Amino acid sequence: MRCHDNTLFVYTHYNELLYMAVSDEGESVPFLKRQLQLIHELLRFHFGVNAEKRVSFPSFFFLT
Repeated sequence: MRCHDNTLFVYTHYNELLYMAVSDEGESVPFLKRQLQLIHELLRFHFGVNAEKRVSFPSFFFLT
C-alpha cells in the first residue's frame, strides 16, 4: 500500500506471523518482501523451525 506522501507499507504473512515493512526511501515492493523473507528466515535459524509456536515475538520492532 502506498500513501500520498510516497510512504510504502508492505505486509507479508508466514505461518502464524505477520511482518510489516515501512519505507519512504523509494524501495520497491519486491525488495521489501525479500527483506521480510530474510528476516523470517533469520528468526527461524536463530529460534528454530517451530519458533512461531515456542517463542513469543514482540508485536513489533524497529530496524534502523
